[in-house]
Parts: sequence; C-alpha cells; structure tokens
Amino acid sequence: MNSFARWSGWFALVLVFATATVFLSSWQFDRREEKVDQIELVQNNYNAPVQTLDQVVQNGDLPAENEWKRVELEGRYLTDHVHLVRNRPLNGQPGFLQLVPFQTNSGQIVAIERGWMPTGNMQDSPDFIPRVESEQKTVIVRLRHNEPEVNRSAPEGQIENINLPRFAEITGLAVEQNFYGRLASEIPASSEYATPMPMPRMDEGNHLSYALQWILFGVMAFVAFGWALRQELRYRAGKVKEKKKDFDSNVEDQLLDSAEAEQMQ
Repeated sequence: MNSFARWSGWFALVLVFATATVFLSSWQFDRREEKVDQIELVQNNYNAPVQTLDQVVQNGDLPAENEWKRVELEGRYLTDHVHLVRNRPLNGQPGFLQLVPFQTNSGQIVAIERGWMPTGNMQDSPDFIPRVESEQKTVIVRLRHNEPEVNRSAPEGQIENINLPRFAEITGLAVEQNFYGRLASEIPASSEYATPMPMPRMDEGNHLSYALQWILFGVMAFVAFGWALRQELRYRAGKVKEKKKDFDSNVEDQLLDSAEAEQMQ
C-alpha cells in the first residue's frame, strides 16, 4: 500500500508537470502565431500603393489590418510643438524619436514621427535635432496605432512615448488620438533629417522551437516515470538481484583465474 501511494504521488506530480508543459507549449504556439500575423501584415502593407487618409482610416480609427499602409497628406508642420520621444533604442544604441504635429489643409492634425536621433554624449538629449520647416508640404507617412499610456514623467519638450491623448494634452492641439504617421517621404524635401526608422524585422523568433521543447519535456517526464517504475518492478521480481549475482560470480571467477595463473608462474 505504501509503495502504491508513493508511486501514485509521483504519477500525480508527473501529470502536473506535463499539464504545465502543455500550457507553456500552447502559449509559445500562440506567440508564434501572433508574430507571423504581424510579419504578414507588414509584408502586405509596407509598400502597398499610397492612399488617402479617408481610404485607410474609418471614423477616426485605424483598423488593425490597415496598419503600416502609406497615406498622402498635404499641409504644414506645427513647428512650435516639436517633441522628443524618450527611450527609443536603435541597433542597441539609446536614442529619441522626433514627433511633430502636422495640420492638413482640411484642418486635421496628425502626429508625425520624423526619425531617430542618438542620445548625446554629454546630456540626456540628442546632440543634433533636425530643424522642422513650416512651409507647405506633401508628406507620405505609414500609419501606426496609438501607444498605451505609461506612468513615467519626461522633461519639458519631451514625451514618455507616442501616446496621442497625452500628446494632445501637452500640446493643447486636437491631435488625432488613435493613430500617428511614420514619415516615409516629403516634398519639398527638408534640409535636415533624423535617421529614418527601418522596416520591422521579418523574424518570428524562437517560439516554435520553445514550443517543441516544452512538448519534449512533458514526454520525457512520462518516460522517466515509466523507466523508474519498471526498474522497481524488476527489482521486486528478483531480476536485478540475479543480474547482480551473475556479475559477482564473474568477478569471483576472474580473481580465482588470476590467482591460479600467478601460482603456476
């Protein structure tokens, strides 16, 4: 009875572990699926034909399937409200993004991210900030979704992230609050630019291999349990003990043979 209870406990522990590996594996599969969907979205929309804002945005909202699409805007940058977005690394180097409201000829105000600048050598701000011109321009931007609010503060002239309600609050402007644009090109071209942000990496990561590893761990738990149980059953049946006797007999015979050989010499 004690042995049965002990092995039942071990089996229950194996079941709990295997169940956990199933959930972890499923989680990794889900993460891979999300990543693959993101990659396909970028591949389909990144270089799609340029459209108007009304063709891509519906009732002031950017549908998920339209993110990264290019739209053309005509109007002017509101250069009194240039801000820097903090904590934006690029290729392992800390930096900032330049965020500027752009007022279209129809009166809409769209926040535009104009590129990246590295953190300065002597201060927590870029050494060089491109000048933004207020002349009439035609810009092409890729639309991105609003970023969630974060509980951090930022110095004057900077913002914690591209949270558009927060940007509207800071600037006092009626900025579109569900989407912003990442600059692709503009006419006439500016004399100064920040570094354009690159296309997102088309890499789904290691989620598939991690998922398969968790499945393997679950299977190995059952294999280990079965092996241990089989060893005990064999021991109880005397097979392991007989094997040990055979081994001991062989060793004894070898020692006797060695002793006889020495005597004959």
